[in-house]
Amino acid sequence: MFIKLLMVCFYLTFVYWESFQTSIFQMLFYPTLGAFSYFFMSHSISNRELLKIICAAVIGVTCSSILHLLSPGIVTFFITCVLIVSMIHILKLKAAPVVAVSLVPYFSKFSSVWIFPVSVLCSLGGLLLVLYFAKLIETTWNITKERVYPSTRKKSFDKNFIA
Repeated sequence: MFIKLLMVCFYLTFVYWESFQTSIFQMLFYPTLGAFSYFFMSHSISNRELLKIICAAVIGVTCSSILHLLSPGIVTFFITCVLIVSMIHILKLKAAPVVAVSLVPYFSKFSSVWIFPVSVLCSLGGLLLVLYFAKLIETTWNITKERVYPSTRKKSFDKNFIA
């Protein structure tokens, strides 16, 4: 878990830094990315469920971007909330950050309707890669640690129940 934490914090810091260095990546960092990071780290989620959550986030931010482009008002905000919460309910997701990321277009200025969906897809895809490599490192570390320091738990378990 510690390796995941460090790698995700480095990823968030890198994305934050990069969003200020290059204007193209300005929308790559958004506060909800931190919520997604914590959510993905703290829950044991299958790969299928992860992909469903990412797809829901991209679909949600796409819908809200289009609705905001059509009419940036309170009515479309309400419609966005109803659509996104309904989608989460229908897909049976337990991911509140999907609602949060879907509301980002109402609080930020953007020049194109595709900026937010592409940014969300890229940043969440990058987060998945970071979490995958963190899991790979943790697994390798545990295997190496087990070879160097064999567990005494298994031996004592076998002695007590075999004898």
